[in-house]
Amino acid sequence: MYEGIWSVDLASCATLEDSSRRHRVDMQTLKEEVIDCPYCGETLHVLLDQQEAGHEYVEDCQVCCKPIIFAVWLDSLGELSVSVRDENEPY
Repeated sequence: MYEGIWSVDLASCATLEDSSRRHRVDMQTLKEEVIDCPYCGETLHVLLDQQEAGHEYVEDCQVCCKPIIFAVWLDSLGELSVSVRDENEPY
């Protein structure tokens, strides 16, 4: 689902492991959603964190690398929802 090239300095591995324990996200707060890139139309699977509700953030498309603006909120039923737009699209 999420692919990339990672470069890790072996001297910092202990620090990364300790850091991942501190920043581990409770999987129950994550929700998988399917969105379409507003630029290339590719279908993407994204993980949403309930702590992001009420916020916008930018994440590059995994296919065309253009910036997608994500708006995350809780709907009237308390479910996590997302909408996406390109950076030139008005709110």
